[in-house]
Amino acid sequence: MEGTEPQEISRLLEALRVPRELTRSYASSQERDGARAEFLASSREALVALRTALVSGKWEEPREREVISTLATFACGEVEWTTDELGEIAVSAIDCLGSSRQQLVLDHLRELLLEIHASLRHGTREATAQSLYEEGHSSHDASNDIVLAHQMSWILSQIGHPHLGKHCQIIMPCVLTALDHYSPPIKRQGLECCLHLEQGMNSTELRWYKDVLLDAVCQNIAGCDELWPLVVKTAVRLVTRIEGRNARSPWYRKILAEMLGELERHPDDKEKPNVFLQEIGPQLKAMGLVLVALFKRLFALLFYWLDTGDKRTSILVLSCLRAVITHTWIRIPHLANSIWEQAVKLHCKVADLEVRAAVAETACYLIECVGPEILETHQDDVELVAAVKSIKAYEAQTPKT
Repeated sequence: MEGTEPQEISRLLEALRVPRELTRSYASSQERDGARAEFLASSREALVALRTALVSGKWEEPREREVISTLATFACGEVEWTTDELGEIAVSAIDCLGSSRQQLVLDHLRELLLEIHASLRHGTREATAQSLYEEGHSSHDASNDIVLAHQMSWILSQIGHPHLGKHCQIIMPCVLTALDHYSPPIKRQGLECCLHLEQGMNSTELRWYKDVLLDAVCQNIAGCDELWPLVVKTAVRLVTRIEGRNARSPWYRKILAEMLGELERHPDDKEKPNVFLQEIGPQLKAMGLVLVALFKRLFALLFYWLDTGDKRTSILVLSCLRAVITHTWIRIPHLANSIWEQAVKLHCKVADLEVRAAVAETACYLIECVGPEILETHQDDVELVAAVKSIKAYEAQTPKT
């Protein structure tokens, strides 16, 4: 390719540099809105001009890596500095560089990730602590790191199986550094990358990095409310994918204990329990009887949440109780009366038919586990016993497929 326009390419790449006002959380809304409107207008023009230059071939090929990273900034999704339209222009410009987007990224992967890693590592907990020790304050500005983290996320999203596993020696240090960064937006991109790795790498490849990967995710479970939904989802998917049926793996217990600890510290939070209850199912199944070690803490929270009066939470708790009964049935009998009493309490308190049906279904699971004797013991709980018998009669009449 002819390098006839190096200065023009340099000018365009510089024009596409994201202003710090769009990545700093402490920027005023007025300052941010003004900078965003101005940047979106100028960047559209610059992106179109850059795409035209790439199509013409009149640019310096050695700058291909820099062009890819700049365009990845706009292709990365819903962030302050781009729009769907700009993302489409950026992706179409990248496609001008080669027929395969994945191969193009793979050709430059090492250099792209080394550059990102070199910047992100200055914002890790260890580097920040060292800066505080030496200078009395942390001088690192995360604004550029936020852009780089989104670049990393987009770059890795272009790579699938089996290439993720083949290049994990390059990928993992960058992802782990993002997880260890002090900035929540950067941690978020690290967690998003973990979910992509879980889908694109097999369990054997993931096990090579089991301890460092699960520890990095575990470290993010506590302390950041905005990351809670993503970190719970990531932790459950990774540990079940890596450990599989190895129920006695210490990671199962450690991750669940860390989640329970965070929930215990925020007992009245309305959203955290729902997120936990929605995502934890696969881990409960994988742990099986090992769950017994955490029964006291788990059941204390489940019973507490049943008292909240929230319909959605109640239904999720009852679903979780059924899962626990199913996977640990042999150790449930000594808790049967406590579970039944909580079920009766909820059944009497609420009038919602959906919640009442879920209570009755949970009671049926309990009867399957401990036997019909529990009905005789609790004959005074007329409404719930009647509901259970109604379900049993329906099941008996329904042909099994």
